Amino acid sequence: MIKERKSNFELMRIVAILMIIYYHLIIHGNMLDNSRNINFTFVNEVIKFFVIVHVNLFILLSGYFQCKSKFRLSKVFSLVGEILFYSIIITVILKLTGLIDIDKVHFIRQIFLTENSGQYWFVKIYLYLYCLSPFINLLIDKLDKNKFKKLLIVLLILISIIPFITGNRGLFLNDGFSLYNAIFIYLIGAYFRIYPVKESYHFKGLTIKGYQTILIVIYLLATLFNYLLYKTSSILVLNNSIFNEFFSNIINTIFQYQNPIIIVQASALFLFFESLNIGSNKIINKLASYVLGIYLIHEHFLFQSHIYKLLRIDHGNIYSFRFILYAFLIMLIIFIGGSIIECLRKFIFKLIGNFKVSKNIRIKFKNYFNDLGLKINW
Repeated sequence: MIKERKSNFELMRIVAILMIIYYHLIIHGNMLDNSRNINFTFVNEVIKFFVIVHVNLFILLSGYFQCKSKFRLSKVFSLVGEILFYSIIITVILKLTGLIDIDKVHFIRQIFLTENSGQYWFVKIYLYLYCLSPFINLLIDKLDKNKFKKLLIVLLILISIIPFITGNRGLFLNDGFSLYNAIFIYLIGAYFRIYPVKESYHFKGLTIKGYQTILIVIYLLATLFNYLLYKTSSILVLNNSIFNEFFSNIINTIFQYQNPIIIVQASALFLFFESLNIGSNKIINKLASYVLGIYLIHEHFLFQSHIYKLLRIDHGNIYSFRFILYAFLIMLIIFIGGSIIECLRKFIFKLIGNFKVSKNIRIKFKNYFNDLGLKINW
């Protein structure tokens, strides 16, 4: 009997992918650069600070569940297969329709994700993190609560606070797009699973509604603080030569995923979703299963430069505040369209997987590893 997933975290995955889509509309769709309306600019700047938690939410979720789960090689193959599917299909379609003009060498490099090192950076980090998870979990199993806390504090200082105030100098953290940061966030998620925050002495006496209220307040205050810090630094960097470098570093790292304020934001929102009791909702769970496909479709490097122009997001100057309603509509269109495409992709893969030849290949592959004496969870 297959155990139904609880829908609180599945709902969080849907919220997180919607955050990613809208964030990309702002960044890749150049909405702020094209804005000629003060109110539109202000609202989208604020939205950026609210939704920047998206990546950390997914990594927290990974640590929360994977710390108690076994590594499965089939999941690696499934993830790689999905990445290659969209990389190949989208690149081929763009080539056949004449939207891109690249030679054979660059075409092959694009398909196999070697043309652009930033292509699908998050799923690459997630794949590396998943492969490392059995070894990270061995470390977690050796730590008691006190040592686990100390480890998180040390990592917070080294990977979050120091890079935040120094502009990442000398720490090779790649502006937050790094495996180091992902491991740190994974460990936080694991800590939340092993040592439930609601059961700590700080919150144990609270009702669930009181606990949830505190979490939302922390999320909102952290968002506001991050926004005010950014605005204050932007003003002071022009008027204070002594602390010019410090404020420049703050401005440059304010939207990076290792920013300690963003980690607090993400943690509070994550714990809020953890506290929800909405049972198992089949619609939510089904939609959440399409999230990775939606990401891979709309974040394809070559597709990016066309989708926002095609959907008339990056389409010249924006003068009306009402354009924000259109942007939210496009966000939903990308989510729904991506869900339909991912549903078809899953159906095709399931169909191919049931072919006799596919089953025989899987059996031979397993037997090969078994003959090598490797014990692998499939």
